[in-house]
Amino acid sequence: MQSAFGWGALTASAVWYFLGSWFGPGAWRILFFLGVLPAFFVLYLRRKVRESEQWEEKRREREQLQALRRSGVSLSREQRIVAGFTLSALFGDPHLRKILALCFVMSLGTTVGFWAVSSWIPGYVESVAQAAGAPNPARWGGVAGILFTVGSIVGYISTGFLADWLGRRAMLRILFVGALLTTPIVFLWTHSPETVAAAAALNGAFTLGQFAWMAVYSPELFPTAVRATAVSLVFNAARFVSILGPLLSGFLITRLGGYSASALLFSSVYLLALCAVPFLPETKGKPLPV
Repeated sequence: MQSAFGWGALTASAVWYFLGSWFGPGAWRILFFLGVLPAFFVLYLRRKVRESEQWEEKRREREQLQALRRSGVSLSREQRIVAGFTLSALFGDPHLRKILALCFVMSLGTTVGFWAVSSWIPGYVESVAQAAGAPNPARWGGVAGILFTVGSIVGYISTGFLADWLGRRAMLRILFVGALLTTPIVFLWTHSPETVAAAAALNGAFTLGQFAWMAVYSPELFPTAVRATAVSLVFNAARFVSILGPLLSGFLITRLGGYSASALLFSSVYLLALCAVPFLPETKGKPLPV
């Protein structure tokens, strides 16, 4: 399911390729209009996709526990988590707060790593092609973007198999180390547009592919009553911070004289994410927390 993000990006790239050829500089307006259309599918989802049985059961339990609390009954820790407001339960319980903080650190590594480093790959490849005297440097930027997206799809799909085969924490280590190592391959050790574009596919498998851990691993760390809120916080809170990534990296690109130094500097965020992994529990083969 997470790979749908990659398929969507690949489809958008293909549509842009044809629209740009047919309509010229104003094609982006048409692409934006077409991009709105899939959102209407959400209306169908709201009508046809049912809530999970576990969530419905927990909702009924919450109502019962809230009634007991109003009557003056003292609730246990687990019952307070179910009965309470989800944000209060997450931040008020020491164990859940710790897990949330560790996941946030890893999410920060994933989102900042992509936006501050890998999102510059098309522009970097274009500059490499221009320096090499390629006849159409912009085309190489587009090729690199497509190959990066293809690599991300492979990464999305592979992450689930890695998690089941090696375990969740081993999967995380492979993703973060892979992203850390492939960054210098793209920005430092390859010098022709062909090799950089090929390296971009490998980088995409790790940097964008690692977004799948949030769908695979984080739901297994939180009980049903707060699971949706926790997973949303893990992903979206880090995205607000990662807004600064492209701004700061763009500033450093101009100050440091190119993409490479900025990319290598920001790729150190993967080391921060790696530091959080040993403190999280292994959930392979274990049932979802109730």
